[in-house]
Amino acid sequence: MRPDSTSFENFMSTQGINNDSAVVITHQGIKPGNVAGAARLYWHMKYHGFDNVALLDGGNAAWVAALEELVDNKTQTGNSVFNAGVERGEILATISEVKSAMTNKQIILVDTRDLRQHIGIKKKKLCL
Repeated sequence: MRPDSTSFENFMSTQGINNDSAVVITHQGIKPGNVAGAARLYWHMKYHGFDNVALLDGGNAAWVAALEELVDNKTQTGNSVFNAGVERGEILATISEVKSAMTNKQIILVDTRDLRQHIGIKKKKLCL
């Protein structure tokens, strides 16, 4: 469910991101599920040791609602060199931790998959 360090380094590098970059991740911000992919990328970056990352609150919809300019032209970034840090296993929940959390009323588990994915009818393609 997560890319190995080499695959993640390649992905980040082809996006023009290096270890000195500042990254803001955005999403459509129209439906609650829109944030899932953006949040997952945020988590992957943290997992692979990259901390200079933020998730835009409300996504593009909130940006536009605040009357900020939204453009659809891409900036050409070119390849960069990104080196993954030490994997942060402490932010990865194990199966036993999730099973334990299911019976703990102090912990709230959130599943962002749509119903078809949740029950196994549909599978999501990995982007990385």
